[in-house]
Amino acid sequence: MSRGRVRYALRMLLVAGISLYLARSGKLDLGALAAVQHDIPTALYALVLTLLGMLLVFQRWRLLLRSHDIGLGLGPALRLTLIGIFFSVVLPGGLVAGDLVKACYVSQVTEKKGAFLSSIVFDKIMSVYTLLFIAGLAAADALCWGLAGTREVVAASPLLRQICLYVILGFLGFSAFLGLLSLGRSDRKPATAGPGGLNQLTAFLSRTGRMLRHYRVHPRLVLQSFVISLYCHLFTYSGLYMAARLAGAGGLKAGAYLFILPLGTLINSIPLTPGGLGLGEAGFDRLCHYFGSPLGAELAVIYHAVFFFIALSLGGAAFLLSGSRPRAAGPSLSAAAEPEQG
Repeated sequence: MSRGRVRYALRMLLVAGISLYLARSGKLDLGALAAVQHDIPTALYALVLTLLGMLLVFQRWRLLLRSHDIGLGLGPALRLTLIGIFFSVVLPGGLVAGDLVKACYVSQVTEKKGAFLSSIVFDKIMSVYTLLFIAGLAAADALCWGLAGTREVVAASPLLRQICLYVILGFLGFSAFLGLLSLGRSDRKPATAGPGGLNQLTAFLSRTGRMLRHYRVHPRLVLQSFVISLYCHLFTYSGLYMAARLAGAGGLKAGAYLFILPLGTLINSIPLTPGGLGLGEAGFDRLCHYFGSPLGAELAVIYHAVFFFIALSLGGAAFLLSGSRPRAAGPSLSAAAEPEQG
């Protein structure tokens, strides 16, 4: 058995362990999920809002490609995004696996492989940065300003205060790291990887720095991509709120959701389990518990059900219609990925 399969098996065992603990402790009541069939309109809202949050990613990617003078059509960009979402569910590695498959498709059908791969990597960096930015704002408000009304709850819990502090430090550290890598001339060549892990790490950081310096000279496109990324998360949080209403946790104050949803999504995004399964349930359960709701795990279960339904249905359809091999996407992608004029 390969190492990848072993890691995937261990992750699935972690999912099973967390789920079993939540069920046996009474923190996860699957019976509460039956409410979904009694509130179809809210379920549809959750589905549509989550779908919008997922699909806006392709427009962010198209904007980043413009910095390389590449105009990728709506159809190919949407298809590749859906394929990436599909493989983020069915392969070990989560969202990283989905990005790798998308990169594999692109590398088979274009001569501008470096530009496409650079845009995919930076798109992922933008997603992580926005996630940390929103969660950092929620944490800073809970610790310092109290505009959302969550300061008293957080002040009463040493664990929540530590989580907020770590989130803020994580955002500031990630920002400083990206800023340091982007220093220097944009045309500076990256270091060549030599033998040994340290040399390979140095070469990787050098290539990442060169990529960041490229986007640094396109601030308008980067800012537009950041705004789109904010909308992506806004739709995702709205879908999560609808999931909370389905789970019966919709009675919390608005300020509580402004804290729970960003931090819960951040916990769900930690790449320990496939799609955040189990981890998201545990995270949302704990966060909702602090604000007086016992249905946080049910919220995450409904959200994961919606996410997996979209990924397997639309993503699977995009993959099947594109063919099983990367080169099957070639003609339409090549035709769409032409240099922009003007």
